[in-house]
Amino acid sequence: MVHRILGECPPPEVIRESGLRCTWLVQTFSHLLGDADEGTISRYAKTYLLYLIGALLFADKTNNQIQLLYLTLLDDTWERIDEYSWGSAALGYLYRRLCGAAQKNVREIAGPIVILKLWAWEHILIGQPYRTVGRGDTAPPPQPEPDIAYGSRWNFARRTRKHIGTGLEFYRDQLDLLRPNQFLWDPYPAEAYAAVPEHSGIHSGACRAFVPLICFNIVEVHLPERVMRQYGLVQGIPPPCDTEPQLHLISRKNQAGANWMEINWRYIARWDRRNELLAQGAPIDVHGAPTTPDYMPWFLSITRRWMTPRAIFATAH
Repeated sequence: MVHRILGECPPPEVIRESGLRCTWLVQTFSHLLGDADEGTISRYAKTYLLYLIGALLFADKTNNQIQLLYLTLLDDTWERIDEYSWGSAALGYLYRRLCGAAQKNVREIAGPIVILKLWAWEHILIGQPYRTVGRGDTAPPPQPEPDIAYGSRWNFARRTRKHIGTGLEFYRDQLDLLRPNQFLWDPYPAEAYAAVPEHSGIHSGACRAFVPLICFNIVEVHLPERVMRQYGLVQGIPPPCDTEPQLHLISRKNQAGANWMEINWRYIARWDRRNELLAQGAPIDVHGAPTTPDYMPWFLSITRRWMTPRAIFATAH
Protein backbone atom coordinates (compact mmCIF):
# COMPACT_ATOMS: atom_id res chain seq x y z
CA MET A 1 0.00 0.00 0.00
CA VAL A 2 2.85 2.38 0.80
CA HIS A 3 4.42 1.83 -2.63
CA ARG A 4 1.10 2.23 -4.44
CA ILE A 5 0.21 5.52 -2.76
CA LEU A 6 3.60 7.14 -2.11
CA GLY A 7 5.61 5.57 -4.93
CA GLU A 8 8.37 4.21 -2.68
CA CYS A 9 8.75 0.80 -1.08
CA PRO A 10 9.95 1.01 2.54
CA PRO A 11 12.41 -1.63 3.77
CA PRO A 12 10.97 -4.17 6.23
CA GLU A 13 12.86 -2.74 9.20
CA VAL A 14 10.99 0.60 9.07
CA ILE A 15 7.58 -1.08 9.38
CA ARG A 16 6.62 -2.36 12.79
CA GLU A 17 3.26 -4.07 13.14
CA SER A 18 0.86 -1.44 11.75
CA GLY A 19 3.21 1.55 11.93
CA LEU A 20 5.71 3.25 9.62
CA ARG A 21 8.75 5.07 10.97
CA CYS A 22 8.64 8.84 10.57
CA THR A 23 12.40 9.00 10.03
CA TRP A 24 12.07 6.99 6.82
CA LEU A 25 9.47 9.41 5.48
CA VAL A 26 11.65 12.41 6.27
CA GLN A 27 14.79 10.88 4.78
CA THR A 28 13.02 9.66 1.63
CA PHE A 29 10.85 12.68 0.86
CA SER A 30 12.80 15.60 2.31
CA HIS A 31 13.81 17.11 -1.05
CA LEU A 32 11.59 17.62 -4.09
CA LEU A 33 13.44 18.33 -7.32
CA GLY A 34 12.51 21.51 -9.14
CA ASP A 35 11.67 19.69 -12.38
CA ALA A 36 9.44 17.06 -10.72
CA ASP A 37 6.39 16.00 -12.72
CA GLU A 38 2.80 16.27 -11.48
CA GLY A 39 2.68 12.65 -10.28
CA THR A 40 5.81 13.10 -8.16
CA ILE A 41 4.52 16.36 -6.69
CA SER A 42 1.26 14.62 -5.79
CA ARG A 43 3.14 11.81 -3.98
CA TYR A 44 5.25 14.29 -2.03
CA ALA A 45 2.12 16.24 -1.07
CA LYS A 46 0.50 13.03 0.16
CA THR A 47 3.60 12.21 2.18
CA TYR A 48 3.59 15.65 3.79
CA LEU A 49 -0.08 15.28 4.70
CA LEU A 50 0.54 11.79 6.05
CA TYR A 51 3.23 13.21 8.31
CA LEU A 52 0.94 15.97 9.57
CA ILE A 53 -1.89 13.51 10.16
CA GLY A 54 0.09 10.71 11.76
CA ALA A 55 2.81 12.63 13.59
CA LEU A 56 0.89 15.73 14.71
CA LEU A 57 -2.90 15.34 14.76
CA PHE A 58 -3.03 11.63 15.65
CA ALA A 59 0.42 11.02 17.10
CA ASP A 60 1.05 7.98 19.28
CA LYS A 61 3.43 7.65 22.23
CA THR A 62 6.33 6.32 20.17
CA ASN A 63 6.93 9.80 18.69
CA ASN A 64 8.51 8.13 15.66
CA GLN A 65 5.79 6.02 14.12
CA ILE A 66 2.78 6.73 11.92
CA GLN A 67 -0.10 4.30 11.83
CA LEU A 68 -0.58 2.96 8.30
CA LEU A 69 -4.33 3.21 8.82
CA TYR A 70 -4.10 6.93 8.06
CA LEU A 71 -2.51 6.20 4.70
CA THR A 72 -5.87 4.86 3.51
CA LEU A 73 -7.23 8.42 3.73
CA LEU A 74 -4.82 9.42 0.97
CA ASP A 75 -5.81 6.65 -1.43
CA ASP A 76 -9.07 6.66 -3.38
CA THR A 77 -10.54 9.58 -1.42
CA TRP A 78 -7.47 11.79 -1.89
CA GLU A 79 -9.32 14.49 -3.82
CA ARG A 80 -12.02 14.70 -1.12
CA ILE A 81 -9.64 15.10 1.78
CA ASP A 82 -10.79 18.67 2.47
CA GLU A 83 -14.32 17.37 3.13
CA TYR A 84 -13.32 15.49 6.26
CA SER A 85 -13.95 17.14 9.62
CA TRP A 86 -10.35 17.01 10.79
CA GLY A 87 -11.04 19.24 13.79
CA SER A 88 -13.72 16.98 15.28
CA ALA A 89 -11.66 13.84 14.65
CA ALA A 90 -8.57 15.38 16.27
CA LEU A 91 -10.61 16.59 19.24
CA GLY A 92 -12.13 13.15 19.75
CA TYR A 93 -8.67 11.59 19.54
CA LEU A 94 -7.34 14.12 22.06
CA TYR A 95 -10.22 13.41 24.48
CA ARG A 96 -9.41 9.70 24.39
CA ARG A 97 -5.69 10.27 24.93
CA LEU A 98 -6.31 12.68 27.80
CA CYS A 99 -8.53 10.08 29.41
CA GLY A 100 -5.76 7.50 29.09
CA ALA A 101 -3.13 9.89 30.45
CA ALA A 102 -5.27 10.55 33.53
CA GLN A 103 -5.01 6.92 34.63
CA LYS A 104 -2.81 6.00 37.56
CA ASN A 105 0.87 5.30 36.78
CA VAL A 106 0.59 6.65 33.19
CA ARG A 107 3.50 9.00 32.48
CA GLU A 108 3.10 9.74 28.77
CA ILE A 109 0.44 11.23 26.55
CA ALA A 110 -0.26 11.06 22.83
CA GLY A 111 -2.36 13.14 20.47
CA PRO A 112 -2.25 16.71 19.12
CA ILE A 113 -0.43 18.13 22.13
CA VAL A 114 0.82 21.17 20.20
CA ILE A 115 -2.79 22.18 19.51
CA LEU A 116 -3.72 21.59 23.16
CA LYS A 117 -0.80 23.80 24.23
CA LEU A 118 -1.85 26.60 21.89
CA TRP A 119 -5.43 26.38 23.19
CA ALA A 120 -4.16 26.58 26.78
CA TRP A 121 -2.00 29.62 26.03
CA GLU A 122 -4.98 31.38 24.45
CA HIS A 123 -7.38 30.69 27.33
CA ILE A 124 -5.51 30.09 30.59
CA LEU A 125 -3.47 32.97 31.96
CA ILE A 126 -0.92 30.67 33.57
CA GLY A 127 2.42 29.67 32.08
CA GLN A 128 2.06 31.72 28.92
CA PRO A 129 5.25 32.78 27.14
CA TYR A 130 5.68 36.50 26.57
CA ARG A 131 7.85 38.66 24.39
CA THR A 132 10.64 40.49 26.14
CA VAL A 133 10.60 44.17 25.22
CA GLY A 134 13.17 46.44 26.73
CA ARG A 135 14.84 45.63 30.01
CA GLY A 136 12.66 43.42 32.17
CA ASP A 137 9.41 44.32 30.36
CA THR A 138 7.14 41.84 28.58
CA ALA A 139 4.36 42.07 26.01
CA PRO A 140 1.67 39.68 24.73
CA PRO A 141 2.24 37.84 21.43
CA PRO A 142 1.56 39.78 18.22
CA GLN A 143 -1.37 39.14 15.91
CA PRO A 144 -0.44 37.01 12.86
CA GLU A 145 -0.71 38.12 9.26
CA PRO A 146 -4.10 37.31 7.63
CA ASP A 147 -2.72 34.41 5.55
CA ILE A 148 -0.73 32.82 8.40
CA ALA A 149 -2.03 30.18 10.83
CA TYR A 150 -3.45 31.89 13.91
CA GLY A 151 -1.50 29.73 16.34
CA SER A 152 1.77 30.91 14.83
CA ARG A 153 1.43 34.13 16.81
CA TRP A 154 3.01 32.25 19.72
CA ASN A 155 6.12 31.53 17.67
CA PHE A 156 8.04 34.75 18.11
CA ALA A 157 11.56 35.91 18.84
CA ARG A 158 12.73 36.92 22.31
CA ARG A 159 10.26 34.59 24.01
CA THR A 160 10.39 34.25 27.79
CA ARG A 161 11.28 30.84 29.18
CA LYS A 162 10.07 31.08 32.76
CA HIS A 163 6.91 29.11 31.93
CA ILE A 164 8.84 25.93 31.11
CA GLY A 165 11.31 25.85 33.98
CA THR A 166 9.09 25.79 37.04
CA GLY A 167 7.98 22.17 36.96
CA LEU A 168 4.83 20.13 37.44
CA GLU A 169 4.37 21.20 41.07
CA PHE A 170 4.15 24.84 40.01
CA TYR A 171 1.46 24.19 37.41
CA ARG A 172 -0.63 22.07 39.75
CA ASP A 173 -0.32 24.79 42.37
CA GLN A 174 -1.34 27.53 39.96
CA LEU A 175 -4.27 25.57 38.53
CA ASP A 176 -5.53 24.95 42.05
CA LEU A 177 -5.32 28.69 42.73
CA LEU A 178 -6.89 29.64 39.39
CA ARG A 179 -9.35 32.52 39.65
CA PRO A 180 -12.31 33.19 37.33
CA ASN A 181 -10.57 36.15 35.70
CA GLN A 182 -7.58 33.97 34.80
CA PHE A 183 -9.55 31.85 32.36
CA LEU A 184 -10.75 33.40 29.11
CA TRP A 185 -14.10 31.94 28.10
CA ASP A 186 -14.48 34.39 25.24
CA PRO A 187 -14.87 32.85 21.79
CA TYR A 188 -11.95 33.26 19.42
CA PRO A 189 -11.69 36.78 17.99
CA ALA A 190 -12.96 37.61 14.52
CA GLU A 191 -9.45 37.57 13.03
CA ALA A 192 -9.07 33.92 14.06
CA TYR A 193 -12.22 32.92 12.17
CA ALA A 194 -11.14 35.02 9.20
CA ALA A 195 -7.96 32.94 8.95
CA VAL A 196 -9.91 29.66 8.57
CA PRO A 197 -10.01 28.42 4.94
CA GLU A 198 -13.42 28.72 3.32
CA HIS A 199 -13.79 24.97 2.75
CA SER A 200 -13.40 24.37 6.50
CA GLY A 201 -16.52 26.38 7.22
CA ILE A 202 -18.79 23.47 6.27
CA HIS A 203 -18.00 21.88 9.66
CA SER A 204 -18.03 25.05 11.78
CA GLY A 205 -21.46 24.28 13.24
CA ALA A 206 -20.09 21.12 14.85
CA CYS A 207 -18.34 23.13 17.58
CA ARG A 208 -21.73 23.76 19.22
CA ALA A 209 -23.37 20.44 18.33
CA PHE A 210 -24.18 17.59 20.72
CA VAL A 211 -22.66 14.90 18.52
CA PRO A 212 -20.14 12.07 18.65
CA LEU A 213 -16.57 12.87 17.60
CA ILE A 214 -15.33 10.00 15.44
CA CYS A 215 -11.84 8.86 14.47
CA PHE A 216 -11.97 5.26 13.21
CA ASN A 217 -12.46 3.14 16.37
CA ILE A 218 -12.55 6.17 18.66
CA VAL A 219 -15.94 7.68 19.46
CA GLU A 220 -16.16 10.44 22.08
CA VAL A 221 -19.26 12.41 23.02
CA HIS A 222 -19.07 16.17 22.51
CA LEU A 223 -20.85 18.09 25.29
CA PRO A 224 -21.11 21.79 24.35
CA GLU A 225 -23.78 22.36 27.04
CA ARG A 226 -20.96 22.20 29.62
CA VAL A 227 -18.87 25.02 28.10
CA MET A 228 -21.51 27.47 26.91
CA ARG A 229 -19.37 30.48 27.80
CA GLN A 230 -16.93 29.33 25.12
CA TYR A 231 -19.63 30.24 22.60
CA GLY A 232 -20.64 33.50 24.27
CA LEU A 233 -23.75 31.97 25.87
CA VAL A 234 -24.90 31.97 29.49
CA GLN A 235 -23.90 28.78 31.31
CA GLY A 236 -26.63 26.96 33.21
CA ILE A 237 -26.78 23.51 34.76
CA PRO A 238 -26.30 21.15 31.79
CA PRO A 239 -28.71 18.27 31.20
CA PRO A 240 -27.73 14.74 32.25
CA CYS A 241 -25.73 12.87 29.63
CA ASP A 242 -24.41 9.43 28.82
CA THR A 243 -20.78 9.47 27.69
CA GLU A 244 -21.01 5.74 26.85
CA PRO A 245 -17.81 4.67 28.69
CA GLN A 246 -18.05 1.22 27.09
CA LEU A 247 -16.77 2.86 23.90
CA HIS A 248 -13.33 3.01 25.52
CA LEU A 249 -13.17 -0.77 25.35
CA ILE A 250 -13.18 -0.74 21.54
CA SER A 251 -9.66 -1.09 20.19
CA ARG A 252 -8.04 -1.45 16.77
CA LYS A 253 -5.92 -4.30 18.12
CA ASN A 254 -6.54 -7.48 16.12
CA GLN A 255 -9.04 -5.53 14.00
CA ALA A 256 -7.12 -5.35 10.73
CA GLY A 257 -9.49 -4.75 7.86
CA ALA A 258 -12.35 -3.61 10.10
CA ASN A 259 -14.89 -1.35 8.40
CA TRP A 260 -15.28 1.38 11.00
CA MET A 261 -17.92 3.18 8.96
CA GLU A 262 -20.15 0.14 9.28
CA ILE A 263 -19.26 -0.46 12.92
CA ASN A 264 -19.96 3.17 13.88
CA TRP A 265 -22.92 3.71 11.56
CA ARG A 266 -25.30 4.95 14.25
CA TYR A 267 -22.78 7.53 15.49
CA ILE A 268 -22.10 8.69 11.95
CA ALA A 269 -25.86 9.06 11.43
CA ARG A 270 -26.02 11.38 14.45
CA TRP A 271 -22.99 13.32 13.23
CA ASP A 272 -24.77 13.89 9.90
CA ARG A 273 -27.53 15.64 11.86
CA ARG A 274 -25.10 18.01 13.59
CA ASN A 275 -26.77 21.17 12.29
CA GLU A 276 -30.02 20.06 13.97
CA LEU A 277 -28.35 19.33 17.33
CA LEU A 278 -26.87 22.68 18.28
CA ALA A 279 -26.70 23.75 21.91
CA GLN A 280 -29.00 26.72 22.47
CA GLY A 281 -28.72 29.47 25.06
CA ALA A 282 -29.04 33.16 25.81
CA PRO A 283 -26.14 35.41 24.78
CA ILE A 284 -24.08 36.77 27.65
CA ASP A 285 -25.03 40.37 28.29
CA VAL A 286 -22.12 42.75 28.65
CA HIS A 287 -23.49 43.82 32.04
CA GLY A 288 -24.97 40.46 33.02
CA ALA A 289 -23.68 37.34 34.74
CA PRO A 290 -22.05 34.66 32.56
CA THR A 291 -23.76 31.87 34.55
CA THR A 292 -27.20 31.26 36.02
CA PRO A 293 -27.48 31.68 39.82
CA ASP A 294 -27.73 27.95 40.44
CA TYR A 295 -24.78 26.93 38.25
CA MET A 296 -21.76 27.48 40.53
CA PRO A 297 -23.31 25.77 43.60
CA TRP A 298 -24.13 22.80 41.35
CA PHE A 299 -20.67 22.78 39.77
CA LEU A 300 -18.84 22.91 43.10
CA SER A 301 -20.96 20.02 44.36
CA ILE A 302 -20.02 17.64 41.52
CA THR A 303 -16.46 18.56 40.56
CA ARG A 304 -13.04 17.74 41.94
CA ARG A 305 -11.85 21.15 43.03
CA TRP A 306 -8.19 20.45 43.78
CA MET A 307 -5.48 18.63 41.85
CA THR A 308 -3.32 18.42 44.97
CA PRO A 309 -4.95 17.00 48.13
CA ARG A 310 -5.42 19.77 50.69
CA ALA A 311 -3.61 17.78 53.39
CA ILE A 312 -0.31 17.95 51.51
CA PHE A 313 -0.88 21.20 49.66
CA ALA A 314 2.06 23.60 49.66
CA THR A 315 2.40 26.52 47.30
CA ALA A 316 5.31 26.58 44.91
CA HIS A 317 5.78 30.35 45.12
